[in-house]
Amino acid sequence: FCILFILGFVVYSNVIFYPFVHDELVFILQNPFIGDLNIKNIFFNLPDWQAGLPVASKDFSLVNTYYRPFLELFNRLLFKVFHFNPQGYHVVNILLHVFNSFLVFQVARLLNGKRRMFSLVLAVIFLIHPIQSEAVACVSGISNLLFTFFGLLSFIFYLNSRKDNFFCPYM
Repeated sequence: FCILFILGFVVYSNVIFYPFVHDELVFILQNPFIGDLNIKNIFFNLPDWQAGLPVASKDFSLVNTYYRPFLELFNRLLFKVFHFNPQGYHVVNILLHVFNSFLVFQVARLLNGKRRMFSLVLAVIFLIHPIQSEAVACVSGISNLLFTFFGLLSFIFYLNSRKDNFFCPYM
């Protein structure tokens, strides 16, 4: 983990001082509800731009039209910690990507009979591959990082359950 942590920050440390761009302007800076942590509003209410306003009066260029309550909750929690400071959001993205690469390492170890060096090489490739740069560098890429985190974590739980024959004793 230490190797992945150090390598992750060496590779991605330049993004820490990037400003908010693109979708972050809508999701964070121009979101009038970013400070509201009311779970009921996040999960069960329609977005305010849909509630009762005539379509002609809506500026759809500044609207998040997605129903992603977990992502909205995560962004609001990050806002409670970092407010409008993009450096904090970028550090969280880097940390989450490093954790994801560690989970890739764990999956590779579970699938390949605990061959550490092969697993480490695979995790390093995942960590530094250029295709990951947009998800790590853009604050709005947190959705990809969270999806990967929970997907890999679920897969690890599945592999561990099969290994112990917890769910299906005949496998």
